[in-house]
Formats: sequence, structure tokens, C-alpha cells
Amino acid sequence: MPTFINLKIRKDDSGVDKSIAESLALLDKAYSARRSQQTEFLAKQIINQAPSTTAAYLPLFEVLKMQQRFDELEHLSQQGILHHPNEGLYYYNHAIALRFLREPLKATDAMSQAVKLCPNNYQWLNLLGIMNKENGQITDAQLCFSLCIENAPHYIAPYWHRSDLSAKLSLNEQEYLTTLLNSDLGNINDKVYAAFTLYRHYQQRQGYGNAFHFLSRGAALKRAQLHYKHSDEILEHRSIAEVFNQQLFAKKKNIGKHTPNGDNPIFICGMPRSGTTLAEQIISAHPLVNGGDELLELANATQTVLTPSLAQLGFPRWAPKLSSKQWSDIGEQYLLMTNGINNKRFFTDKMPLNYKAIGIIRLALPDAKIVYCQRDPMDILWGCYKQLFGQGNNFTYDLSELTEMIIAHHQLMQHWCSLFPEHIFTLDYQTLVHKQVSTTEKLLKFLTLDWHEQCLEYHRNPRTVHTMSNAQIRQPLFSSNISQWRNYQEQLMPYYQRFMQAGVIKEG
Repeated sequence: MPTFINLKIRKDDSGVDKSIAESLALLDKAYSARRSQQTEFLAKQIINQAPSTTAAYLPLFEVLKMQQRFDELEHLSQQGILHHPNEGLYYYNHAIALRFLREPLKATDAMSQAVKLCPNNYQWLNLLGIMNKENGQITDAQLCFSLCIENAPHYIAPYWHRSDLSAKLSLNEQEYLTTLLNSDLGNINDKVYAAFTLYRHYQQRQGYGNAFHFLSRGAALKRAQLHYKHSDEILEHRSIAEVFNQQLFAKKKNIGKHTPNGDNPIFICGMPRSGTTLAEQIISAHPLVNGGDELLELANATQTVLTPSLAQLGFPRWAPKLSSKQWSDIGEQYLLMTNGINNKRFFTDKMPLNYKAIGIIRLALPDAKIVYCQRDPMDILWGCYKQLFGQGNNFTYDLSELTEMIIAHHQLMQHWCSLFPEHIFTLDYQTLVHKQVSTTEKLLKFLTLDWHEQCLEYHRNPRTVHTMSNAQIRQPLFSSNISQWRNYQEQLMPYYQRFMQAGVIKEG
């Protein structure tokens, strides 16, 4: 490692000699002050001239992850591995990059190597378990979670992740998690994990009173942590229907980006726990469809087109002000951004909240297919409330807010279906479970796809699934989760009544 390196830190590109220690001190100061651009510039200068300097990689890794620049993270971590083949940190970051670049098997291999080099890093072992679960390697996932619990029993996250595969707790585990939850000390996130894990334990044992007690405690703890203004969310739903009205679409006829063969993107949307993951698994089992999972490309494509003044208006108020070219540009940018996914005739985009953006989809990508996943509102209510989401879906931890959200969602979808009855296929979860073959036939016909038996055996689809349903969709269709809310009918009946009053549930 050289004693001095030349850092070009002046605007006129002249350089000053700095020792490694001085350079790293400058880098640390920039990173601590959260000056991302300066951090990146200094780190790259150091790495280019002293490529084995580990302390220069670490802040740059974090900047690239924060900015979701996973291509660059993959390249940088690979470079670090060449200089430090026996340090797990580089393999860990390589795994993170590959995971988000949709290289799941390579990502799991890199994560396995990181764990092998750092066997006592149980956060990494837990992540390896999550990645195995996403890949359908259930036995390997269970082993990872169990090893975490056995060797680091005070690390609570693995209890929760294991409970999705096997909910039963040992007596010692049950007592430990209950004591933790009742303690005045301890991390709030740990208590949330503990509460949701105890819910699953009692749910499996049909101890519904205890199950609801622990679930409601965990949900309340989680909700108290969130900076979420529910009234803004409901107002946005109403604004979307007001802005994307019949008059707007009458003015914007025959615009947007037409796909080369007419219908490449398939947007799957709906509330969380409405069957969106199942729908994507069925559709992507077809040999002409590539599963894209929950994509951010539509939002990103829209942001590239919006001018600062339009962006300031906020969604959806900017929509009427976009020109025909701008709508077409959104579609074109979306197709460019999804080019790596679109390697078959069709690809799916399963961002559930795309239901808010159906107006954008119709104007920017008029050939796109839209599949709306519909489910009994009480099943959605219970399915969302009992789930601990990784991020987003902040409305799910309060039953009253969740009820209002389901009603707002229903009303907005009624609006879209009235505007575009020929362009939206409603996939009803309960109908799919009870009439799988005929419902799948209708779905494929809407998508202009030929019949393929693989779509009935979707659970054999080997694709990686990152959502919370990644264990359930490895199984054939089952009906045991239909009307599961009735086990908690006493606690949930007030919300049933609110659905009836809103017309979301019909009598009889």
C-alpha cells in the first residue's frame, strides 16, 4: 500500500498528496456527514490507487446500496473479492447486489460463502435463510433459522422467519419470547417479532384468544413506530378517481407507447394478501412469460419524465398536464428499464399498489394487460393484519385504518373497472380455489396465451419469490385460509359491519 496517494479534490483537477491515513480521515468525515457525492468521489480515488484498502470500500458499499446502484455494487464487491478472497464482507455485499439484480442462485452462493467465512455473524445466517426460502429451499432455510436460534437465542428475527415454515415453539422458546415481550427493557423491533411469532404459535394450536392477544400487541407496537398519516392515504385514493376521470381519457385517446408485439407487460395488482403472488406464479409458469416480481420501474419511468414543476404538484395532480409525448415517453422509459426482464413474449409486474397507477398504465402503455386480484374483504383484512411486512403497507397495523384502506381500494377499483371493463381481468381468489381449471383458462385467454398445463402446477414453478407468500405458493391450491377470520369473529365483527355499511360486503 503506498504511503501517499494523489487525490484530485479540486474543481480544476489539480491534486494534493495525502497519506492513506489522511485520505481515510477525509473519507470518514464525508461519510459521517452523509455527503454521498463526496464520499463516493474520495472512496473511488482511494480504491483506484490503493485497491486493497478495505476501509475505503465500506462507505462506498453503503452509498451504492442506499442509491440502489446494484450494477456498480456488484462490480465493486467483485473487485474487493479479488483483493480479499477470505473476507466475508465482500461476499456479503456481492450477494446483496446479485439478489437485487435478479441472480438468486448466484446471490445465495455468495451469501453462503460470506457465512462460511464469518460463521458467527447470525444476521448474515438469517439472511441466508431468507434467501433460501425465497428460492424454495425450505429445508435449508429452516436449518439456517434454527442455527441462529440455537447459537444466538437473543437474536429474535429468526424466530419470526422460522415461524412461517414451522410455527410451533418449544416451551423454553415460548417462555423466553413472552418474558421479552412483557419486559420494560429491550428493543421494540424484537418485541414486535416476538409478539407476531407468539401469535403464529397459538394460531397453530387453535388458541385463538391468546393468538389475537399477542397479534394485537405486536401490531400496536409496530404502528407506534411508524411515521404514517392515514388521512393522506385515503385522500390520495379519492384524488386519483377525481383526476383520472372519463373526460381525461377522452382527451388522451390514441397516445402512449405501443409494444412491438402488442402486449408485453402484464400488470398484476391488488391489495396485499389478495392473491397477487399466486396470480404471478400461475401466469409465469407459462413458457412465454417471465416473472418480474414487484417492480419499481413504472414509478421510476414516470419520475424521469416529470419536470420539477410537475413533480411539485404531486400525484395525481400532474396527470392532466402531461402532453401526449410525455405519456409516450413514460411508456418508452418503462420498456427500456424492464429490458433485462423482458426476455420472453410477456413479463409480469406484480407491484400490488400498481392499482393506484392503472390510469398511468392505460395512458403510457395502452397495450398492457391488467389483472386485478380480488378477494373477500374480511379475508384481506385478516390476511394483512396478521402479517408483519418488511416495509411499506403501514396501514395494516391498525384494524380501523386497514378497514378504511380496503374500502378506499374497493371504490378505486370500481372506478377503474367502470372506465376500462375490457382491459382489466378480475381474478377472484375464492373462485380460483374452487374452480381452478376454468378460471385459469379464462385468465390465459384474456392474456392471449395458449393453454399450458404448467399453469395448474404453478407450485412447481422454480422462480425466486421475494414476497411474504413465498412459502405458500410452493404448495398446490388450498382452501384452509378462506374465511380464517371467523376464528376471530368476535373481535372482527365491527369491521364486517363497516364493510357492509360501505357496500363492500353484500348481505346474503
